[in-house]
Amino acid sequence: MARAAAHEHRLAAVCSDPGMLSAWLGWSEEVRSLFTSTATEEQVNTTWNQGYIPVIDQDPITKFTVAKRSEIYGTAYLDAARAGQVFTDVWTLGHNIMQYSLYGDLDQISVPYLVMQYELDLTIPATQTQQVYDGLASKHKEYVTMTVADGGEYHCGPMAPQRRNQIVFDWLDSTMDV
Repeated sequence: MARAAAHEHRLAAVCSDPGMLSAWLGWSEEVRSLFTSTATEEQVNTTWNQGYIPVIDQDPITKFTVAKRSEIYGTAYLDAARAGQVFTDVWTLGHNIMQYSLYGDLDQISVPYLVMQYELDLTIPATQTQQVYDGLASKHKEYVTMTVADGGEYHCGPMAPQRRNQIVFDWLDSTMDV
């Protein structure tokens, strides 16, 4: 929706929940560093398969996290997650994820905009949501952080959906009155 707001001016308001500048920045520097300007698809996948998968397979929490964070980017990743396996084609995954970015679009977004952030979010850090907020051209924008005290910690505040919804819908209600 955020990218659409940069190019479709009929939208009345937008909420980024959470505010994400780049999905690729949510992956570790170690994984992102596989994609150097000179690395080939074969080199990246070989490094992933020989150096990363054996380590990931040894830790059920890491294995689950990698599966959950990748499954939305293609059926091969969803199928691997459902089978309890680690995917082998990190090259395609990386390039798919790199497409989800607001670089070059933020300064074109002028509609009312709400940016949500979650304390202790390990997927989308606060620095990234702040960059989204700061880069918006909108004159009517708001930044809300869900906290541990709200029960809204972690990515998308899984323990406080009612509170998150109340914030978003109250904001929309007050914004639509403008």
